[in-house]
Amino acid sequence: MYTQHYVDTEILQARINKALQNQRQITLFEICQEHPLEKGLSELIAYMNLACKDNANALIDSDKEVEIAWVSAKGIDKSVKMPSVIFTRH
Repeated sequence: MYTQHYVDTEILQARINKALQNQRQITLFEICQEHPLEKGLSELIAYMNLACKDNANALIDSDKEVEIAWVSAKGIDKSVKMPSVIFTRH
């Protein structure tokens, strides 16, 4: 069964911006380590959407694969393998 979640992309963008205040770039993997996904795949897709909208300041490295994990609302471990996403400072 599929469960819809509302994801506040402003919060996600704020997390990215805050991380970039102290460093020139950060990966989505690192962001998810610091802020574990609360809404699972929906939240991960929202981060990817932000990366795609911000082509000048985000890079999708299809040569490097990462595994991003989270725990579902039912307590089930989930993960996805995907290309590395790098956000860079404006």
